[in-house]
Amino acid sequence: MFPRVLNGILTRLARVIYAHAGIIVIATVLGTALAGYLAYTHFEIKNNIGSILDENSGSNRAYLKYKKEFNVDEEYVLVIRSDDPELNKKAADFLAEKIVSIGEGIRQVFYKIDFSKLAPKLLLYQNEEELKDIREQILGMTQQLEAENPHLDLATLLNQTTASFDDDYLRKKSNWKEFKPFIARFLAMIERLADALEGKTIAPLPNSFGDTAAVGEEKEKQDARDAADEPAKSSTDSNSLTIEKDEESEMIGPEQVAQLIKDNEYVTYLDGKMLLVLATPGVRETDSTSPYTTTLRKIREHIKETEAKFPGVTIGLTGEPVLNDDEMQTAMVDAIWASSITFALITVLFIVGYRERTRPFLAILTLLLAVVWSFAFTMLWVGHLNVITQAFVPMMLGLGIDFGIQILGRYEEELAKGK
Repeated sequence: MFPRVLNGILTRLARVIYAHAGIIVIATVLGTALAGYLAYTHFEIKNNIGSILDENSGSNRAYLKYKKEFNVDEEYVLVIRSDDPELNKKAADFLAEKIVSIGEGIRQVFYKIDFSKLAPKLLLYQNEEELKDIREQILGMTQQLEAENPHLDLATLLNQTTASFDDDYLRKKSNWKEFKPFIARFLAMIERLADALEGKTIAPLPNSFGDTAAVGEEKEKQDARDAADEPAKSSTDSNSLTIEKDEESEMIGPEQVAQLIKDNEYVTYLDGKMLLVLATPGVRETDSTSPYTTTLRKIREHIKETEAKFPGVTIGLTGEPVLNDDEMQTAMVDAIWASSITFALITVLFIVGYRERTRPFLAILTLLLAVVWSFAFTMLWVGHLNVITQAFVPMMLGLGIDFGIQILGRYEEELAKGK
């Protein structure tokens, strides 16, 4: 029943088309022009690979939340290499300045650690015992400065030192944490003063609170003998006058600190022969192949400029934005090539197979009209293509031509029957 009804409908439709062929052709051309306009004005390819993921999926929402909460973003990774660490640093300074000048495409550049921001928080890196020693020293100094008519001359300092050897003062266990670092510092100051008077090289003062490394060897032995004369005490008695020397401790002066900062402020590997520059993308691009196409082009120009300015330096570029752009560029180029080759092969095979050009041309023209209509429908209904769906054109060409083959085959069959 149904095949008979369908056959009747198609027969009447064919007669209407045949009777009003001119009107049908004009309507088809106008409809195709409208579809082409809509496809052109609404055409969009989502150039972010992340767009192929379902925005409502639990895993994707969790990942986006993680990126937002921890400020995680893709980064351009520039790898600078040469056998000269100092040349690498100069190249990094030059290249980082150039990348910053790109503007909105770059949000920030990281290649050098700013240690100055750690200065207000250095106490956070001390352990509890060191913090207690610092607190006691500061309290002791504060009490001395708050005394009546404080004097900071040598005579006053010697008088204060003499007063510190008071028996009542030394019998209190709580005073020893203040006394031991004080006497170590005092002895170091006296030795510096003596060296200055004799014209010798002045050794640096201890840099840390409670550091006894500056105390002379002879004074250590004398203190040990004095401690032995005291009433029998446990070797672990905190009242012992022995000033223990930490063999592993080293004094670090300002010059050494400056050198440490200089050696570690860049992100380097292989003893400085490889240096990294990290750049975080800024505003994403919406009218290019990927969100990073224009920015990447500028970065590659600056890389060439830097390599020319610093001979011997080679710079590589990688990172998620680079891989994303490469994938989008490759997918776009491959889709264009696949569509062009498919269309060319279909045209050649039709002409060769039917040994004429008119009817195959009409079938190919009909196929192109169907592609335009399909693009318009996709843009209006779905709204965009992505890295995967942009490959639908070659598939539509290969499948769509089947209808032309069937119609031409049926037409040839009727011609063979003399109709």
